[in-house]
Amino acid sequence: MRNINPPRNSKGRRASRRDVLRMGGAAGLAAATGFPLVGVARADSATLKIGYISCMSGPRTDFGAATPWVLDRIKATVKDGLKIGGKNYAVEFILKDNQSDANQTNVVAKELILGEKCDLVLTDDGENIAGAADELADARGVPLISTLSPWEAWFFGRHGSPDKGFPFTFHYCIGAGDVFNLYANMWNTVKTNKVVGTMYMDSPAGRGFSDPQ
Repeated sequence: MRNINPPRNSKGRRASRRDVLRMGGAAGLAAATGFPLVGVARADSATLKIGYISCMSGPRTDFGAATPWVLDRIKATVKDGLKIGGKNYAVEFILKDNQSDANQTNVVAKELILGEKCDLVLTDDGENIAGAADELADARGVPLISTLSPWEAWFFGRHGSPDKGFPFTFHYCIGAGDVFNLYANMWNTVKTNKVVGTMYMDSPAGRGFSDPQ
């Protein structure tokens, strides 16, 4: 891995570990999986703590079924730590079950951000993340990355605008429009009366899918 001078923050001081995570997102994980890491400052401690929120129980358990298997393999990849900026850091993962519930998501996110003081929080349950957990991460300057929910529900559900994002919270997933186009293409291959009925839960994702626009 190529070492370069550590970046500096907007005030000209050498960036802290949290500054780097804010600027580079999951740079440490990217390095672990073979992507180039071009500039990481010296961390405040010898351990990078990554919190992971997953549906380990409740109605969305299927979405989190693979989480332990995936984490075991990531841990094996970084078992000797990550060498960043000429220094080796141990990587600690803290897994939390949100019980497929938005309120419990907020509880465990608070535990990870305030109690465990994680440097990065990840979740595979974007359905239940938009809300207090995201707001807390933004307020505390802790990067939080979510997925598995249409991006429109997460973004517009938080009153985001196309010209303005959020400082520390990020989401990646296909959009409702992508899903509709996929199903419409499949439906058009069979003979039907071209009338489709749908039902959605009263949740951010459901409201995102049911929005006529």
